[in-house]
Amino acid sequence: MIGSGALGFFGLASFTYPLTWLLETRPGHGLPVFNIRSFSWPGTLGWCLLGIAVLTVWPAVVHVLVGIDRLLLRTLAADPSLRERVRFLEETRATALDEAAEQLRRIERDLHDGAQAQLVAMAMKLGLAKEELAADTVNLDQIRTLVDTAHSNAKQALTELRDLARGIHPAALDKGLSLALSTLASSADFSATVSVELSRRPPPSLETIVYFAAAELMTNASKHGTGRCTVLVEDRENVLRLTVIDHGPGGAAIIPGGGLSGIAERLRPADGELTVSSPNGGPTVVTATLPLPR
Repeated sequence: MIGSGALGFFGLASFTYPLTWLLETRPGHGLPVFNIRSFSWPGTLGWCLLGIAVLTVWPAVVHVLVGIDRLLLRTLAADPSLRERVRFLEETRATALDEAAEQLRRIERDLHDGAQAQLVAMAMKLGLAKEELAADTVNLDQIRTLVDTAHSNAKQALTELRDLARGIHPAALDKGLSLALSTLASSADFSATVSVELSRRPPPSLETIVYFAAAELMTNASKHGTGRCTVLVEDRENVLRLTVIDHGPGGAAIIPGGGLSGIAERLRPADGELTVSSPNGGPTVVTATLPLPR
């Protein structure tokens, strides 16, 4: 389409060259961009006729080029794998937007019902203490009680803010997946063995996905397993792989609305996949794979 535009400009420049030639301060200088030049007036008429011819055929040229573009688009759209890829990207984009909106609503709700409420209570208690101190008769016991309560509100607000921040991005994840998952396993109320073997550090976005996927799978293992699980993280052939194994009764499956389905949805925006092997009697092996950038 760029070439057809240049052709149109060439035709217009040639058609108007006689007028341009009359306005030139140096006859014969012409239009270097299209190499249009003439040292005599009759020569400009030849350029004018060429411009008329080009402008005459130009619409047909544009029509042919547009037809070729449409044919290429239809050919590409006829590829089933490409159509599936486009559909997948549309779905994952919508899912990512919905998850981001839900995450923002959750943060707003947690701040409003948690830390904000504690801070408001603290401000009220400190306000009452300030009024007591301004009174003619100071009741130290009442002031002490108000300050102690405000101090408790402040500590509770800090705890809730810390938990909220950990839910958005765990601080341990700044040091890498190995430390973050080991910290997560050490704080769990069951036995979890963590092994991380990475040839290079993955992008932060993939680390976050793997961390929260591992956290949820470990929670599932604690509920349905035998009190122990194994967490493996490795990268092979530009694929980041998370495997969580528990020795529960088995029977786990990806069902709509279930926990495993939520993990699968978390993986999809990054082109990740979740597979589950859970025969009756166990063990249950859940594997999440994410492509790594080359």
